[in-house]
Amino acid sequence: MVDITGPAKRLMVCVGAVALLAMGCSGDQGPNGSSCTVSDNGDGTKTISCEDGTSVTISDGADGQDGQDGQDGADGQDGTDGQDGENGQAGTSCSVGDNGDGTKTISCSDGTSVTVSDGTDGKDGQIGRDGQDGENGQAGTSCSVSDNGDGTKTISCGDGTSVTVGNGADGQNGQDGQPCSVVDNGDGSKTITCPSSDPVTVHDGADGNAAGDVVLRLTPEPPGANCHGGGNLIEIGFDSDANGVLSDQEITDFAYACNYLSQPVLMADGSSHSCALLENG
Repeated sequence: MVDITGPAKRLMVCVGAVALLAMGCSGDQGPNGSSCTVSDNGDGTKTISCEDGTSVTISDGADGQDGQDGQDGADGQDGTDGQDGENGQAGTSCSVGDNGDGTKTISCSDGTSVTVSDGTDGKDGQIGRDGQDGENGQAGTSCSVSDNGDGTKTISCGDGTSVTVGNGADGQNGQDGQPCSVVDNGDGSKTITCPSSDPVTVHDGADGNAAGDVVLRLTPEPPGANCHGGGNLIEIGFDSDANGVLSDQEITDFAYACNYLSQPVLMADGSSHSCALLENG
């Protein structure tokens, strides 16, 4: 929009008045008008110069308000579908065969194949930290045995349980041994004959070296295969070096003196225990 002020405005008013008069009445033709040119000054102004020597400079007017949006146009027609692309090449299938020597062969339907070996084992990882200590177990129950003086004994334990047991019944007598006879053959040999075995002939042994005193060694034997209820190991031999002590090299015989072990005792809590009953005299 062009903002016209000053002489140009007056010129436009005159032109308009003349036009009105011409419309009202018809007079003589006036002289030809002068032609004008418009040049842009590059600073937001324009200069109108006419042949009669007059000119006027005008500034660009302010922008007018935006007009209302027009209505949307109708949707265009759908375009035609494009052509289908070409089919891709068929894939190749492969199979894996174990060669039984630590290698495997991969064979494919296109005729290619490759043999691969099993990878080497990785290095061992570092040793992990020690786990936390477990909680202490419950304290065991200690028991004591008291002689009631009537052929029974009472076993009392620290957990408050107790049981009274009587002496076990005497065991049955063993069978009598069968007698054997010894016959001196008069040639330094003797024949031992027993009813249930073949005769055995033995010869007198050579005279031995002078023996020392007979000594004993008594060692406590814990409960186990030799003595179920524990006891003592008795070793006997000759004190050859006369030092009053039986050494391992001097032992000629040994025996176990085991504690008497009663039948299992049923406790008040339902458990059973085997207890050694020692006679103190």
